[in-house]
Amino acid sequence: MIHLGNDIIDFSDDDSNLKTYHTKFIKRVLSNEEIKNHFYKCINKNEINIKKKDEKIFWLIWSLKEAAYKVMKQKNKVIFFSPREFIVNKNLNKVTYKKNILYCHTIINKNYIYSLCSNYELKESYENKIIINSIIKIKQNEKASFEIRKKMMQNLNIHYKNMDNLIKIQFDKNIPFYEFEGKKFSLSITHHGRYAAAAACVDKT
Repeated sequence: MIHLGNDIIDFSDDDSNLKTYHTKFIKRVLSNEEIKNHFYKCINKNEINIKKKDEKIFWLIWSLKEAAYKVMKQKNKVIFFSPREFIVNKNLNKVTYKKNILYCHTIINKNYIYSLCSNYELKESYENKIIINSIIKIKQNEKASFEIRKKMMQNLNIHYKNMDNLIKIQFDKNIPFYEFEGKKFSLSITHHGRYAAAAACVDKT
């Protein structure tokens, strides 16, 4: 089965300012290999001082780890998120978790980073399946989780040609999925700051 995981980071949110984080936090997130590949110039004795121009790389790695964790959580509901165990490769397009290799795709613009991971390569289609992504900006009084589920339902309804009465978004131990015609499909939901996103695996029609 194809499993998906996604994550979004809003650059305008205070949480994305690395100045508020100590070296200990950075070392809890990054493996030695990741530090060597991307931040070796930022090391000063035992401190890691990530410069402003390199912050996006840090948050890209973080988002890939989060997305990869969601993939593994769908496969094994009892695992916990330990960032250093999810190793991002030098090209920033794969994450290794123990013996599992997860394939990744990322969108970066001035507003956010959006990462998507899967246990299969993110090609145009795989085994007659394709992936639908939805990214929305949340208004001040809106609830992100509700709005992104509503948007994904709209997109699924368009894909399956107005059969929304047969589409059901559900949760199993806080892990989202959707059902269509009695079959379960992978679904991942994320939100941060002003943005929310969802990714769903669908049958190719």
